[in-house]
Amino acid sequence: MIFNATAHPINIYRKEDCEYNEQLRKWFVKKGAKPVKVIAPSGRILNAHTNYILLQHVEDIPLWTSSIFDIDDPIDVFGDLKSGDIIVVSRQYAAAHDLWIKEHKNKLPYKLACICHPVYNDLDNPKPVGCLGLEIVS
Repeated sequence: MIFNATAHPINIYRKEDCEYNEQLRKWFVKKGAKPVKVIAPSGRILNAHTNYILLQHVEDIPLWTSSIFDIDDPIDVFGDLKSGDIIVVSRQYAAAHDLWIKEHKNKLPYKLACICHPVYNDLDNPKPVGCLGLEIVS
């Protein structure tokens, strides 16, 4: 089973319904194309808890650094996950989860995935509207 642990739906488009723009290095959905699958948010979000520290201002722009100090435990949030279950998370959460697993030395039944090949809506003002699929990251 696939669980969406983000706060937004994940729209999956067919590659044939998108065009790759070499100059922008982005996929764009063709006019009128609709997602072939929408993975609705599960209502349960997995977060990487982050501290932000202001370093300085350069040309009136604040520069920050950050560090992740904890992540939500998927078992606490989702309960009894089964072998082969996939949880879609942010890349930030996935990276922190890898470190968390090593620290806890746990072998867990689920897999984490992130979106793969984001798809954008408009060449002139690109905004992400979906992706071509999911990438298993752990």
